[in-house]
Amino acid sequence: MSQITTTHSTSFAPMISQDAPILQMPLDIVSQIFTHSNGQEIGRSARVSRQWRQMVNDCDWRLFISHHFPAIDSSAIENCRDAYQALFKLNSNFTNGVYASHILQGHTIGVRSVIFEQGKLISGSDDRTIKIWDLETGVCTQTLQGHRRPVDSIAFAQGKLISGSGDGTIKVWDLERGACIQTLRYPQVRFVAFGHGKLISGSGDGTIKIWDLERGACTQTLQSHQDGVCSITFAQGKFISGSGDGTIKIWDLETGACTQTLQGHQATVHSLIFAQGKLISGSFDRTIKIWDLERGACTQTLQGHDKVHSLIFAQGKLISGSYDSTIKIWDLETGACTQTLKGHTIAAYCVAFAQGKLISCSYNGPIEIKDFTADHRMVFEEIAELLKNENRQMVGDALERFSRMPRTAKNAIYGKLYQICKPFANDYWGCAEHAFYDQQRQSASPTQKAEAIGEYLDDLPPINHPLLLAHLGIQIEKDYLEKLKCRSGHFEKIGIFSAEDLKLICSPSPHVAPLDNMEVLQVEENFRENSVKAEADRRKEKLENFTEELAQIVENKIQETKTCGVLLYQGECQWVAFQQKLNLFKGKLKKMVEESDTPKTQVEAFNSTNYNQLIHEMNAFVEDFSALERDHQIARLHAYVNQWGILNAWNTLRSGGVQHLSELPELQLKNLFQMGE
Repeated sequence: MSQITTTHSTSFAPMISQDAPILQMPLDIVSQIFTHSNGQEIGRSARVSRQWRQMVNDCDWRLFISHHFPAIDSSAIENCRDAYQALFKLNSNFTNGVYASHILQGHTIGVRSVIFEQGKLISGSDDRTIKIWDLETGVCTQTLQGHRRPVDSIAFAQGKLISGSGDGTIKVWDLERGACIQTLRYPQVRFVAFGHGKLISGSGDGTIKIWDLERGACTQTLQSHQDGVCSITFAQGKFISGSGDGTIKIWDLETGACTQTLQGHQATVHSLIFAQGKLISGSFDRTIKIWDLERGACTQTLQGHDKVHSLIFAQGKLISGSYDSTIKIWDLETGACTQTLKGHTIAAYCVAFAQGKLISCSYNGPIEIKDFTADHRMVFEEIAELLKNENRQMVGDALERFSRMPRTAKNAIYGKLYQICKPFANDYWGCAEHAFYDQQRQSASPTQKAEAIGEYLDDLPPINHPLLLAHLGIQIEKDYLEKLKCRSGHFEKIGIFSAEDLKLICSPSPHVAPLDNMEVLQVEENFRENSVKAEADRRKEKLENFTEELAQIVENKIQETKTCGVLLYQGECQWVAFQQKLNLFKGKLKKMVEESDTPKTQVEAFNSTNYNQLIHEMNAFVEDFSALERDHQIARLHAYVNQWGILNAWNTLRSGGVQHLSELPELQLKNLFQMGE
């Protein structure tokens, strides 16, 4: 339903001579300019002259990659060639359908619309909420509530988020404040779009409205469709609408006049995009049509889907999502479907593409991410896990994904399978490959196939996964990307080769064990007995000592973050909030102690019921502490591995013969840690 709108700078290379002022600009400024250009523009720039070519090659390509493809590790990119190779890998994975997948859980029911703007993934759902996601970590950072019916459509306008709902409202949201700052009334809103400075909405009653956001008023109401308006896009200074009446209408943005009506679809036109100078429409009549706007004619019809819900254009290909639960990738030049991607169990309602990831949503809630920047090792690990599943459909999908993996790797896995299943009934060259796909009546169980993949992965050069990283939940490439924003190979570039090197950054966590709540002397009523008084006093001291010990550890953590707090935490230090809660508990305990100044009141205050409740509260702090400590260690490691200053300093040390971080003298190590302050 929605599409990603990417704004690129105007292509300037053919119009600028080889002695243009840009050649005299500092290289960092030129790098920033190229960061906001697309690859085609930069390629044309490199062909202007030798001077331009040299300038393009000398630019900081890490900026370009990190800006356009944050999922790609830019640490090893030093020039144009490195950037090309990184992008080639992304394109190769996309072309061959090689990806790792995961889902974003948060919406309770279907997601109807999704866009990627300003580095954020934004989704609108039938659960009447809008969620903002960090696409790198998969974390929902914000939930916007206010609509009383499903959020049918979302768009971005002048730095604000616009949402349309069947509750008869269009809401304007300030994402920084997480608040609705404007509400426009309009019955049965089905679609909102923003372009050429205008907000346009389509309604279930067939009308289209053009809005002035500053005044919060409708400036024009357009009527021509005979059924609800389901899609709107912009092209060549006009806007185009698709409707349940099966027609596509072209409108003049200035006058609001309908200048053209395109007919050809036999059912609802649910999606419209403009790409490569062509209008592309997706319909519930199971077709996708390509239109020549100048001739007002359909030049091509693509078939293969059930109802077509959503269209986008990415990586030079047309991508469609359908009611048949599949996503198809099309070559517009040939009209051929080059890939059919599965994963959803019901309709793929909307699709988007950002940061090398294909985002798709369906009626059942989860948002599925297909990451085409993933390392092949990670993809094989995921396929092996799917093969162990009892669901036949999931096993079938895993085998289909396996078929798209590199041939050399597959041959090696076939060899492993031959060893696992040997002897086969027919012992001939290639029988293991047949067994993998259950051809020629050969048999190999999904579990055996998963085992073969596992043995192949075990033979690959090891990725360093010390016990400390496993404790932090960093074990596979996906974990490195999500938690540290780097790839595992980056560690070796900054001197981290072993657990000893890691311990210098992530010092061993203090061991804070939960308290036990074993039942003791059940004679607490008799406060005159010495044993009862001693037990009450023991319980009091145990709680006091434990809280003081934990409070001191937390204070040490707070002091530790003060020297590099900006690097560790962008907002408030997590330990400060934890300390505040712990202080409240200490205050409560102190009050109990002060009020129990006699043997009788002390025994009553620390009887089994009260003591067990206090232990329960204390152990909740222990659980929170453990979680915070893991986050703290990850934050330390993240802050360290992602500092360019550290990388540069390390390269200098390495040129002097230092190979491992643990080889550094304490003073040099301390200075290195302070890089980036």
